[in-house]
Amino acid sequence: MKKILSILLILASTQVLSQGRYSGTVRDAVTLKPLPFATVVVSHNKTKGVTTNLHGEFTISTSLSDQSLTFSYMGYESRMVAALTLKPSGNEILLKPSDYSIDEITVYPSENPAHRIINNAIAHVPDNNPDENPSYSCRIYSKTILRVEPYAKSKNEATFRSFTDTMNVLVTESVADRVYRYKDITQEKVVANRVSGFKNPLFSFNTTSFQPIHFYKTNITLLDKNFLNPISPNSTKSYFFLMQDTLIAGHDTTFVIQFTPRRNTNFDGLKGFLHINSNGWAIQNVAAERADKAGIDINIEQQYTLQKGKWFPSQYRHRVTLNNYPPGFGLCSYMEGVGTVYDVVISKSAPKDLTRSTVEIADTANKAYKAIEHYRSLPLSKKDSTTYRTYEDISREYNLDRFQFLAENLFQAKIPVRWLSIPLTSIYSSNEYEKNRYGLALETNRRLCKYASIGGHFAYGTKDAEWKYGGFITIFPTGDPRTSLRLSYRNDVEMATHFYLIGEKRNVLVNRFLLDKADRIIEYAAKASFRIWDFDISAGAKRQQLAPTYSYRYNGIEQHRLWTNNSELDLTVRLGYKERETKFFNSYIYETQGYPVVGVSIRQGVRALNGCYRYTSIEAGLYKRFVIRKAGVLRITALAGSINGSVPYSLLYGTNGTKSSYFPFLVNNSFNCARPFEYASSRYGSTFVYYDLGSLLLSTKHFKPTVSIFQAAGWSRLANHVRYEGLDVKDMRKGYFESGLVLGSLLRFKMLGFFYLGFGAGAFVAYGDAVKVPLEETVTYKASINFDF
Repeated sequence: MKKILSILLILASTQVLSQGRYSGTVRDAVTLKPLPFATVVVSHNKTKGVTTNLHGEFTISTSLSDQSLTFSYMGYESRMVAALTLKPSGNEILLKPSDYSIDEITVYPSENPAHRIINNAIAHVPDNNPDENPSYSCRIYSKTILRVEPYAKSKNEATFRSFTDTMNVLVTESVADRVYRYKDITQEKVVANRVSGFKNPLFSFNTTSFQPIHFYKTNITLLDKNFLNPISPNSTKSYFFLMQDTLIAGHDTTFVIQFTPRRNTNFDGLKGFLHINSNGWAIQNVAAERADKAGIDINIEQQYTLQKGKWFPSQYRHRVTLNNYPPGFGLCSYMEGVGTVYDVVISKSAPKDLTRSTVEIADTANKAYKAIEHYRSLPLSKKDSTTYRTYEDISREYNLDRFQFLAENLFQAKIPVRWLSIPLTSIYSSNEYEKNRYGLALETNRRLCKYASIGGHFAYGTKDAEWKYGGFITIFPTGDPRTSLRLSYRNDVEMATHFYLIGEKRNVLVNRFLLDKADRIIEYAAKASFRIWDFDISAGAKRQQLAPTYSYRYNGIEQHRLWTNNSELDLTVRLGYKERETKFFNSYIYETQGYPVVGVSIRQGVRALNGCYRYTSIEAGLYKRFVIRKAGVLRITALAGSINGSVPYSLLYGTNGTKSSYFPFLVNNSFNCARPFEYASSRYGSTFVYYDLGSLLLSTKHFKPTVSIFQAAGWSRLANHVRYEGLDVKDMRKGYFESGLVLGSLLRFKMLGFFYLGFGAGAFVAYGDAVKVPLEETVTYKASINFDF
């Protein structure tokens, strides 16, 4: 027995001596930042190795014959390290940045070997895309910090270094439950939320705020900008791929492939590297950043692991870089974050109660710190702890939560003054009828009461020399702004005729600038509004007194300054199918996910309350947005309406024309060559097509104009035309068409160091039998303004 035991001990000792197990972290030699997904291979056997995780950490086992390890990372010089110099743990491997660029690689004389791997990954996207599962759920821990760093040798380096070395500008942590149902229905609820300095934060920075949950969609959306995914059909024609490493682990092989947009191509692309695993040809790791260096730089990293035979994201990292921001201080701002996925459950059946996409923060999220501590993947750094502690001290004295209230009001174009708010749109406008309109509106805000708001306005026009005024009370029964009952009164002027809009809502201020032919109106109205599922529904009743400020005869009776009564019931229903609803402060933002938006508006004139007109108006609309691969964005809007009954000019359908010297800017879903009241009808149909090619046709470092093509068609008919005497009333029964070309960002200015403000111009022409003037007389020029980063 002793001999047997001795032999076993000798064999065990030999096995231990013949193997080594080393762990450590691979870092940038300059910044000391960890390098995720770096490769660690045995020097004499390049296929034997591992990759670091999202935090740059590695663990590798070696045999006695493995004398050295090679560490490599894209954009860095490789480093060979003798195994005997390594400790069992705690090794720090520093790699130096290099000037190497994938753009310098020449194309292979035969088929690129990386293409086989990429095409296999593309073919298996339906198998590996988490969104192709009937359902899944998970819990995501997210941490985001906002920090600033002074540029080396800048004049303010010493001044800011004492701050930047000890604390961050902001630290946030959250835990969110995410549930998905096929197809495109996602519910994300933040169950724990902490923001430095805020006792009750109404906002949250989650990992999914900066990058998609996975890397399998054709277009990768980063900060509302679409980039073509290298793992998408025919991507080998758009991207250049370079095989860097091949690592073997058991029966599986991991292929390390770099990618960048091909030379002389012009599209919004990414660059970085992919780790493709032969087990299912799935993404194991990905690191990507925008290929063009302009405006905001954003880097994302994702790590995937097998979850019961399915690859699923397990860790995330993102970094948003704002160079020279704030401007003039010699600083660079960074928003960096990490995310870790827990409790993944992939189901074959979808939860029946999950019917709509929402993002919200639980009411108790600000008190669930224990959940954050439980799921925190890495301990807080000293700077993070100092930031939390310092801002808590400041908040106790200055109550930083009030700045959330300011931000909420500014988001709604309002200025808060304690428990009152001033809508900025009420202060000034200019138009043909009033010339200059000066006014002021005041309304109570949520600081006074979240269940009700009372307000009023007054205004004065310098040309018509008349005062306008009104008031309202809005009740929110549950404190939720989506459900309300509004009672209002106004003595004002209003655009003559009516038109219906769907999709992109128009600011009330735009209509005020377009005011040309006006009706004086005294109105008492009541309206109830609410949202259920993906429907927005409003129902109302109003009693109006109308007096045209222009001269014409209706049924032989002069209408100028003649007051008549109109009583109306209305119902408006809008369906934004599978819209993503995000609660932002105490407001809600709705984002379409590729599905059409449809709506209907019904107005019924009644004789009650001395109403003079009995009619039925039905209007319907459809809006659809298409993101076309490498070819821009196409927006289509279709509208139609019909009035049954005899109504004065004020209640007819208008043109939705926007040709006005008071507002020379491009207006979506409108006829640019038609004046606001040039056409009127009792039946109409119109289509607006706007194709935004972006900067696909021409893009240089300093000149990046955008190109958009516009096409519109209209048809309308005015029944009983002879009833409207003295008005130059036309309809579009013979066909009205418009074509236009818009060149955006002809002048482009960098603002605040990270986004661009672009000014452009468009030219439009109208033609068709409904147009009574020569083509050259219809030419209309519009200005355009756009933002980019």
